[in-house]
Parts: sequence; structure tokens; C-alpha cells
Amino acid sequence: MIAMLMTLTGCREITTTTRIFSDGSCERTVFIEGDSSDVFSGSYPLPLDSSWTFDIKKDTSEKVQYFYSAKKSFKRVSDLNNEYLYDSVSTFSTIDRSIKLKKHFRWFFTILTYREIYKDVNPFKQIPVSDYLTADEINVLFIDEEDSSEIAVNKKEVEEKFEIWLGISVFEEFYQAFLQGAVQLGDSNLTQEIIISKKDVLTKKVLVDTISFFDIDEKKLIDSLITICEYTFQTPGVWKLLEEGNYTFRELKNKLSTIENVWSEGYTNEVLMPGLLIDTNAETVEGNKVVWDVEIDKYFLRDFEMWVESRIVNRWAIPVTAVIVVVICTGLVVAVFRRRKI
Repeated sequence: MIAMLMTLTGCREITTTTRIFSDGSCERTVFIEGDSSDVFSGSYPLPLDSSWTFDIKKDTSEKVQYFYSAKKSFKRVSDLNNEYLYDSVSTFSTIDRSIKLKKHFRWFFTILTYREIYKDVNPFKQIPVSDYLTADEINVLFIDEEDSSEIAVNKKEVEEKFEIWLGISVFEEFYQAFLQGAVQLGDSNLTQEIIISKKDVLTKKVLVDTISFFDIDEKKLIDSLITICEYTFQTPGVWKLLEEGNYTFRELKNKLSTIENVWSEGYTNEVLMPGLLIDTNAETVEGNKVVWDVEIDKYFLRDFEMWVESRIVNRWAIPVTAVIVVVICTGLVVAVFRRRKI
């Protein structure tokens, strides 16, 4: 099921390019490519306010294709971080990120360390993943199976356990919403006691006999779950739970929409650093540019941190050092002459 999700073609392809300057200022460009007006929707923060310079083009050579770009300069990286945290104009729906730049002064050199973190987007927290996967097994999910045939075997086993956990987690969210909403209906066939007594039966039907939780269409998924409940409890009253204004499934729908949005998009993060690159965890290095392909599996269960370090020469330190050396040498010479006169 994980593999099925990974093969889905993204509705939008997003490339973020951040150029860092030696004075600590930066420039961010967001380029989004979409096959329709969906270029304006999705989980990635899309700048729209007038402080950004933006452009949108439409290509109809083969199919309707939209290209959106937005660019903005910032005096400090912290200003860029605040832009993503507090800008209420942009459509910041699911991906929570933090961006930092630290300077380490070393006299002749300054070390710049850029970090950008995608926070984990797993919205299903009622069943801890630690109940099904150890910390080492979770790490296996983040390892490229091409690195080792042994890892590839272990990864398949871990992915199977992960799929079981995810299915149970999604179902538990649905079950809790169903239990709360059904009690409010006042249906004699949907009392709290009846629902609790049939939870195991309902779980088996959902997880074994019916649907895939990787059918990302949240409406289709919930409709399928309600159909199972109708069959299990033998009452059409369960459909009233989906009536407009009923709040019990609203949060569940939002969580499923989150997964649908994130999984249907592809992200590329680029950072251009000043000076000489020292180290990075990026997959690709092109001169002073580093590139990450930010896949959903990298930040679904835990934060995904991208970092890069570079070293810039403090040119002013060279003449200042020379002056200091001359002053010290002059002082030593003067001291020697004074001693000889004495």
C-alpha cells in the first residue's frame, strides 16, 4: 500500500530556491508547476501577498499547464521564517516548517549553517506508532534499500508493520468520531453499549474484508466506512452522521485531506550558499547549490531536517591582522631599544 502511494503522480511540482548572502540576508523563490488551476491549492505554503514579486503563465501546447513563481528578499533568515509562521494571507494548510541561519565567527572565517525543518505531518496520533514499530525499525523506513540487500528485506517487513499501524490508526480516528456522533443520534440500534460490543467485528471488516486506507479520496473512504457500519449495525441511520453541520467527522475529514494534499505533491528544496561548502546532508551538490527531494516518507513520522554549512573569508580580517602584527612587532622593537639604553 505504501508503494501504491509512492507511485501516485503529483498534481503540483514545487521547487523552492533559497539564496543565502554573506551578510545573512536571503532571497526565496517558489516555483510551482500544475496541470490545472490546482496550482493555487494544496498543502505547500503559496505566497500571494503584494510583498512578493510573482508571475503566472499558462501553457496550452499539449495540455493546460500553469507555471507560478514568487520571489521575495529578506534582510534576515529569521524574517523569512516569520513569513511562514505568521502570514495570514498565504494558504498555509498542512506543512509546518522552521528555517534558521547561524553564524560562527572564526576571525579569518565565518561559518554559516542553514537549517530547514519539515515538521512531521502524521495527523493520526491516537495509536502511537511506538506500539508497532521500534525506534530502529522507524529508522529503517528512512534508509535507501538499494544500500544493502539485507536492509531491503528488513525494510519490507517494517513497511508491512507500518501499514498495519496506519490502518488501525485511521480506523481508530473514525471509530472515535463514529462513537461520539452515533450517541448523539439517539438511534436505539446505535447505543454506546452496542457500538463498543461490536468494535472487534467492525475492525475486522474494515481492516481485512474491505478497503485500503491508502485510497486517499477522503469522501470515498468515509463513505466506505459508513457503509460497513450500516451493514454491521443494520441501520441506515448511520448516514445521518454525514449530514451538513454534524461536526463529529469534520476533524477526521481534515486529517484525511492533509494526507491527500501532501501525498499528491512533489517538493524540491534548493539552497545556494556563499563561500565554500563544507558539509551538508543533501542528496545532490552542484557547486554552491545543494538539493533535496523532499518525499513524504521523510517527514511523515518524524521531522525532516535539511542542513548545509559553508565558510566565507572575512577579508577585512587580513589587513586588520597585519596592522595588529605590525603594532606588536613595533612595540617589541621599541622595548628592546629601551632596554639597551638602560
